[in-house]
Amino acid sequence: MRPLPILLLSLTLPCAAALAQTPDTVKEGLWEIRVRSDIGGQPLTEAPMVINQCISQTTARDLMNQLNGTGGGCQVSNFTQNGQTAHWDMTCSGQIALSGTGEVTMSDAGFTGSMNFVVNMAGQSVPLNQKFDARWVGPCK
Repeated sequence: MRPLPILLLSLTLPCAAALAQTPDTVKEGLWEIRVRSDIGGQPLTEAPMVINQCISQTTARDLMNQLNGTGGGCQVSNFTQNGQTAHWDMTCSGQIALSGTGEVTMSDAGFTGSMNFVVNMAGQSVPLNQKFDARWVGPCK
């Protein structure tokens, strides 16, 4: 299994999943997103991966369009929201095929969540689990 595509997947899915809940009302600015991932029960890294991302209403909508578009090859289904918490199923096809579920809880200060997938690549099926949290840092510079 090639680790780079999995690593890139683990960096982008939490952000996309959180934005899936409320892409038209996301707080614009610089966000710090921390992701802990394990593949097959083994952590990808000892410390969480940290992504600093400048997000606007436009980038949130563009990200969701890419995720659900033909380029992303992913489909979100069974999306439900109860208060500030959203649940969904996601299936992606292409070089890396995966299926699973996700959950995110939004607050004024940020969001927390998890995703649990089975990744199918090169004839192998491996569980990929992620926990993530994010906080708004400030305006984009």
